Amino acid sequence: MFATLLLLLAAPLSAPSDDAFVTWARGRMAPIDSFRSLDRVVANARVIGVGESVHEVDTFLTFRLQLLQDLVRRHRVTALALESGLPEAMALDDYVHGRTSTVDYNATLPGGFGSLAEIRHTMEWIRAWNLGEGKRHPVSVYGADLPNRSGSMVPALDRLEEFTRGIAEVKAVIDDIRPVATQISGGWWRAASQKYDALPADAKAKLASDAALLVERVNRHVQNDWARRLALVVQQNETMLRLGAFASSGPRDQAMADNTLWILGRVAPREKVVYWAHNAHVQRVPVKGPPLPPGSFTNAGMRFAAALGDRYCAIATAYGGPSIDNSTATESGSVDAALEKVATKPFLLMLSAKRPAAVNAWMSAERPIRFQTGYLIVPLGDAFDAIAYFDRVVKAARVKAE
Repeated sequence: MFATLLLLLAAPLSAPSDDAFVTWARGRMAPIDSFRSLDRVVANARVIGVGESVHEVDTFLTFRLQLLQDLVRRHRVTALALESGLPEAMALDDYVHGRTSTVDYNATLPGGFGSLAEIRHTMEWIRAWNLGEGKRHPVSVYGADLPNRSGSMVPALDRLEEFTRGIAEVKAVIDDIRPVATQISGGWWRAASQKYDALPADAKAKLASDAALLVERVNRHVQNDWARRLALVVQQNETMLRLGAFASSGPRDQAMADNTLWILGRVAPREKVVYWAHNAHVQRVPVKGPPLPPGSFTNAGMRFAAALGDRYCAIATAYGGPSIDNSTATESGSVDAALEKVATKPFLLMLSAKRPAAVNAWMSAERPIRFQTGYLIVPLGDAFDAIAYFDRVVKAARVKAE
């Protein structure tokens, strides 16, 4: 009830009717598997963000895999960046390239993502592509996120120590950081933040200075790009803990954007990176809405748009029917409710085409869009280049513990 009231208060007093948008969308929607309808926005893109309005939904994961397969085959996509820890995913990349014969999915994709059947299916497809018909244009897999998705910087320290063995100046700093990094580790970012907040001020100050010193020493003594990136990841993690997950600058999204742009620098000039993350990390506009603290937050998609202009493409997903988390119907006035009126089956809709004035007004107005169990507030046409809509979704299947 409270969230609904906030949504009503946040909505424009004279929000345009859905009618013009619905009529326009019906004339331009394409079948959900008509990926050629996206060619105009993906052809020149270097980074293609593909979002999901809710994590761990089989429908979205299947769509993203099918779209990835098309982009790999037709648009020279050679890297997939995941909303998962950069150091952990290094083992996953070894696996998809055939450098190792097995992979521990739960270790490389912590937080439960490694047990999702469709995620594993994606990685097995990439491995088969790389070792088969895609040998000339193999696909690499990266984590774009902070280690353990902000729950611990220890995985970054572990990997960095592997790259810098024998360099005493670097090891000394790693050894200084490791005890406090272990002390504040948690299963998720919130637990780690709470432990960090409980540290005395001098311990926090030392962690910040040690993280900066680590970056300086690695840059001075090590030429390896991976080692330098891992040192930065440690510093990114410290920055997020110090500023807080909901700082207006969006420190976690800053890290994901910087890491993804670094990944882009590792692929050839005509190749592309696909970035899989929540809609909130993909959209081109600030993140805001009742589930979050007051204010707005800078996200990764905004940074991609600033760095790349129209060479960044943002694709959202949305769904109708009951909420997968709490079974509630779509909110009146929301993007999802409007899309329900367009069709009773899944479809793709390009949002960046020329639009009549009434449709422009509708898409420029801020309105709710599903976000986990609540809603964010976005101007749809400014936030995304295209949207994939599904009339119903199902939760992701999980692989049983091995």
